[in-house]
Amino acid sequence: MSWAHLYLRLRRIDLSIKHDPKRYAYVDAAITPVTDDETETHEMFKSAAAQAYVSQQQHLARIREVA
Repeated sequence: MSWAHLYLRLRRIDLSIKHDPKRYAYVDAAITPVTDDETETHEMFKSAAAQAYVSQQQHLARIREVA
């Protein structure tokens, strides 16, 4: 496969994504906000550092709601 062929193939993919009318409907699960039940059920939130971070973020969210 030549470099030109590879470029054209990738460019075609790029343009199809850019011009897709439903491109904004896709939401990656990795970047969605964490819900309250996920902090209790997911293993990555079990460490002390993670618990402290979640607690701090919840505290800041409560402050923003009042302000």
